[in-house]
Amino acid sequence: MGRSKIDLIDDDRFWTEAFERFKGCDMRLPVENNRWAVRVVLDEIDCRAEGCDHCCRHYKNVQVTQADIDRLQDRCGVNIHDGVNNLPGGGMRFDITGGCRFLARGGCSVYQYRPDGCYFIPLQFGHNYHPDGSEKDANLYIRIECKPAMRAVREIMRRALRATPGATLSRDLRITA
Repeated sequence: MGRSKIDLIDDDRFWTEAFERFKGCDMRLPVENNRWAVRVVLDEIDCRAEGCDHCCRHYKNVQVTQADIDRLQDRCGVNIHDGVNNLPGGGMRFDITGGCRFLARGGCSVYQYRPDGCYFIPLQFGHNYHPDGSEKDANLYIRIECKPAMRAVREIMRRALRATPGATLSRDLRITA
């Protein structure tokens, strides 16, 4: 007999195994991609509290805006222009190959003022559109690279199960009614 949604959502071993199984994948969350959902998901992720610096060490670059650059200069007195690359068609990326230079013992030294691109990690927004620009999916996606991201998935799934009476969580992390 299969396990109930409560068993899976509360089974730490299941979630440890799920992390290993889905690591490196972009997971579709059972929430619509909107400002509210983005905030709810990101509020569940606290890299500093968990001592996680995976993205800071393993990503190659982070999208930045002029507002990010100005904020870091004004609030932290740091100039990141030498690490910023302009992209064709606009946009800028901050090179963090080999580890972000703001990563210090204990975490990000500019955490409160970090670029928006850092704030939005590990959310993935590109899945929602076809190459022609038309919308294909209204859901929010998250990249599973670290345990804080998987903990956020677990809490979002818990909330979705509570909101949908009779729903169950499958082993492939899909909720069915």
